[in-house]
Amino acid sequence: MAPGLAAAGYLETRVGFRPMGPDARPLLGPVPGTDGLVVATGLGPTGLTMGPYAGAVAARAALGEPPGVDLAPFNPLRDSP
Repeated sequence: MAPGLAAAGYLETRVGFRPMGPDARPLLGPVPGTDGLVVATGLGPTGLTMGPYAGAVAARAALGEPPGVDLAPFNPLRDSP
């Protein structure tokens, strides 16, 4: 498949962390008590697919526009279950 790699050697393995919220839901929306701070993180393994949508929701929230989804379940300061 890749004859140019026939003589290649193995150097290292890298692992990226995929942080999640305390209850497996992302931390998404304005941070209560901190004017102007909006977060979109904790997407875990869905980050590559959900990231663009979460970014769009966060951008709308930051601009003061309706985010298009109820952000209460994703409150960045919610308590762990």
